[in-house]
Amino acid sequence: MSGPTFTGVLAASDRFWIAFVVAGICRLGYDFGLYAMFVNMKIDEGDQNSKQIGTQRGSNDEDDIEIHSLASSEEEGSEGDSLADGHEQPKRAAKY
Repeated sequence: MSGPTFTGVLAASDRFWIAFVVAGICRLGYDFGLYAMFVNMKIDEGDQNSKQIGTQRGSNDEDDIEIHSLASSEEEGSEGDSLADGHEQPKRAAKY
């Protein structure tokens, strides 16, 4: 909050260029600080973890079949159809 005050004082005394130099130094310090924090970070590390989790869990064929049957019954839009697990799909109110 004090930045505009100092900039005004510098501008009044014909030393406005000092504000730009100080702003540039702050920006360079910020950029080099970010670089130092992230220079050793490995990008592929997250992808390897997600691949390992996916292979450990595996795929359940019964779940896939049920999902596909639910999707196809919703696309047809027929009310009261039986689902793959033997339960009847609830009737939906008509939208007007």
